[in-house]
Amino acid sequence: GLGSTLLDAIARELPIIASDVDGIPDIIAHERNGFLAAPDDLASWLRLVDQLVEDRALRERFAHYNRDLLARFSAERMAKDYAALYSEILP
Repeated sequence: GLGSTLLDAIARELPIIASDVDGIPDIIAHERNGFLAAPDDLASWLRLVDQLVEDRALRERFAHYNRDLLARFSAERMAKDYAALYSEILP
C-alpha cells in the first residue's frame, strides 16, 4: 500500500505517473510532484506521458519537489513517526 517502488523512482529523480489508488496519493500529489490517473483510463495515461515527454520544466519541477519529499519517507523518519504514534496510543 505504501508504494515503495515510487520512492525508488523518486530517489532517481524520475517523473511519476501512478494509479490513483490505495496509498499512492499519500506520496504523489497530482500535478505537484507527479501525475495520478485512474487505472483504467488509458487515454489519460497517454496524455500524461506525452505531457512529461514534451515539458522538461515540468519534469524538473516534479524532481525538485520530490527531493524534499523523499526525506519524509526515510527509514529513520518513519521509525521515529511510528515510535511517536505508539507512545501516543499505548499506556
